[in-house]
Amino acid sequence: MARRRRSCLLVLLVLCLSQLQYSAVRRRLYAVVRQWVRGSSAMPHRCLPDELASSDTFGDASPAHAERFLFYSPQFGHSNQLVALRNAAAWAAVLNRTLVLPHLLGHATEAQYRLGKPDRPKAAYAEVFDLARARRGVRPLKLVQASDFLALGLRPQRVLQVTGSALKLVRLRDDYFEALSLKWGPPLEIRMRSFTPHSIRYSFGGCTHHRVLAFRSLFAAWDVRPGRASPPGWMVGRLPGLTWLDKQAMPALLAPVPNLSRLVHSIHNWSLERHDSLLPPSRANATLADSGVGRQLPRELACLHLRRGDFEVDCPKYAAEARSKQGRGWVKSHFQKGWSCLQSDRVIEFNIQKLQQRAQHRKLAFFVATNAPLKSKFLRKLYPVTTLRAVMGMINSSGLLVSRQLLAPLLDQLVCSQAKWLILNVFSTFSQLAMGFIGLKSGHQIGWVRDLKMEEQAVAGVNISYWQRQPGEAFA
Repeated sequence: MARRRRSCLLVLLVLCLSQLQYSAVRRRLYAVVRQWVRGSSAMPHRCLPDELASSDTFGDASPAHAERFLFYSPQFGHSNQLVALRNAAAWAAVLNRTLVLPHLLGHATEAQYRLGKPDRPKAAYAEVFDLARARRGVRPLKLVQASDFLALGLRPQRVLQVTGSALKLVRLRDDYFEALSLKWGPPLEIRMRSFTPHSIRYSFGGCTHHRVLAFRSLFAAWDVRPGRASPPGWMVGRLPGLTWLDKQAMPALLAPVPNLSRLVHSIHNWSLERHDSLLPPSRANATLADSGVGRQLPRELACLHLRRGDFEVDCPKYAAEARSKQGRGWVKSHFQKGWSCLQSDRVIEFNIQKLQQRAQHRKLAFFVATNAPLKSKFLRKLYPVTTLRAVMGMINSSGLLVSRQLLAPLLDQLVCSQAKWLILNVFSTFSQLAMGFIGLKSGHQIGWVRDLKMEEQAVAGVNISYWQRQPGEAFA
């Protein structure tokens, strides 16, 4: 009886469709009928850019067999660019498009933007990360560097700006596309309620006639957090989508080139050797020859992340926000848990004493990841404390032809990922990425994360804490 009723309804729908005058509406309804006949409750895929823009301002029709690309602009600083890379890999996999790897960019200041002269040195992806390994590791996703993509001469006429309730739109810039001589006119805004595989496929899966989808930003444009269950129905190759993304693709995408990997291990070893007077204090400007790779090292490395610069402005704002009724939940929670945003010398001393108590009999060597000159009087008493400034000779002799401004934050994170003990800043994306690199070292056991749980720290063999305020200390 149910089958007969279904057949009658199908005949009725076909008769109604045959009477429609508008071909676009007819095609749309035919697609709905096909989905219904197949027993699927999912709506057919749309192409939101087509629906929001006329054909004379957006369109690059292409044959069905042509390779299709997803291109995006890297926004903000180093850590946020790597977060966006993960998002972009997920989008490209969901939409079955080749991912265009943008350049890695330095972080210009607001003052430089106001003067119209942002200092954003750039480096090709393959100058920092192992492109061959990435291509093997992300299969079936395909990768192409921005320079190789541009050589194809493909240019969409509009850049797309996806927006949602959680998407960060503050201070979005177009200087990257402009530096590549790409002038695509004003962005076409695409409003989305969520950024899941289903919503992305539904909104852009019907854009297969466009060879390139170019996005102004994909930062905060992916709702699926690491460590969660993979969204139902999302598979990449034979793996659940999130397993592929965080335990296969991200370890491959963020694998450093051999020269960078050797440099990281050399800095790690040299930092340990300094503490046992294996090198005289006068040789602060070490080279790779000083690194002593292969020696038995008696100490364990402790990484201290001291964020300065922009945090000297941002942390008082966070503290004021935590006191207000309108403050964001995560800001209030961080301060309520006693975590510190901007550390005074007293806070640094308090936390290092707690670290040494946890380490018990172990001998520690200290590496400080910081974006400003080290001014802490207490840390100077712990001499020798290693920063990147102490190993500039080693960096210069590494063979890496990358701007020091661009290389420094990544190098700090990679060195910290070699540490056994870490004091990180819970307010900083940099610290989250340092934990991410630790997770990547454990491959399929942990994979990409932005917060290492206690059991994951045990697997990775690390001990992580956040800067804590002293009891009774005011928000800072």
